[in-house]
Amino acid sequence: MTRPVVALVSEDSDLNLYLVTQVLQHRRVPYLWIDPVVEDRNFDFRFAVSDHRGNCAGEMIDARGEVLPLGSIRSVWSRGASYFGGLTTRPGTSANLVHYESIYAYEYLWWMLRDRVWVNPILGNRVFCNRLVQTQIAVQCGMDVPRQMVATRGQDVLAFAHDGRRIIKGISQGGYRETGPRQIKTEYFRDDGPGLDGRLAAPVLLQEYIEKDHELRVVVVGESVYAAAIDSAKNEATALDSRLWNQVGLTYYRVKLADAEREALVDINRRLGLVYSSVDLVRGLDGKLYFLEVNPAGQWSFIEMLTGFPITERIVEALLEEA
Repeated sequence: MTRPVVALVSEDSDLNLYLVTQVLQHRRVPYLWIDPVVEDRNFDFRFAVSDHRGNCAGEMIDARGEVLPLGSIRSVWSRGASYFGGLTTRPGTSANLVHYESIYAYEYLWWMLRDRVWVNPILGNRVFCNRLVQTQIAVQCGMDVPRQMVATRGQDVLAFAHDGRRIIKGISQGGYRETGPRQIKTEYFRDDGPGLDGRLAAPVLLQEYIEKDHELRVVVVGESVYAAAIDSAKNEATALDSRLWNQVGLTYYRVKLADAEREALVDINRRLGLVYSSVDLVRGLDGKLYFLEVNPAGQWSFIEMLTGFPITERIVEALLEEA
């Protein structure tokens, strides 16, 4: 049987890309790296309708000039790379034309590969990354979630905030293509901000603050669940946002989840159409596990390095499964 070719769709700066390629090289699995940017694309392609019935063919040409038929690609791994072809550009410019022509060509490429094994499907990423969609699915899977509200009127925001501590966060996950002048991050809500007396410029997402014992980053790959915890509540710098953990001497460690909790996380992944995800949760002082969000393209390299979980190996196994 012909060995499968794995396509890797990722930008060059992603450390996780190199973890995956190392495992593929060790297993002697051929792969094609696709960096879907416009300015410095590392591949070429040609697509053709081959007959009057509309049968389509396509070929990828790698950086060495080697031709790879699309039919030889058995699975696709994608992390952190969008099909948008790079940053948005100013309308009416030549760069704008190049940008949007690339969008449509890349969308067609992903569509041509839609029946392969994907970890995870690029074409669904915008739905997967919507925190509101994720929360609804988490509730349907039986998980506890903090109370939250999205509103476009200041009076509604203030009404929700009046009876307890609230945090404010983005509806999107704040990728660098979606941020404004500064990065979107979770913050405590203050009721003295500008514009709360009328219609808000953008929808605001408020969420109930959960008093926590610890935070968790749980990686789900198919039926496999790898749970790591960090005692972020013990340091003021990380009590709300744990991303400064390595600057204050904290680390992640392995924890066990209850069977029902593991099954719920696998179910959320399945309903979102994902093979891989990293899930952010908190264990409340009340002992409950609270769902916060799913990261379809979340980092796993630091969890693997700190805990020894075989996450990369499991991802490669998923890529080598039959479509």
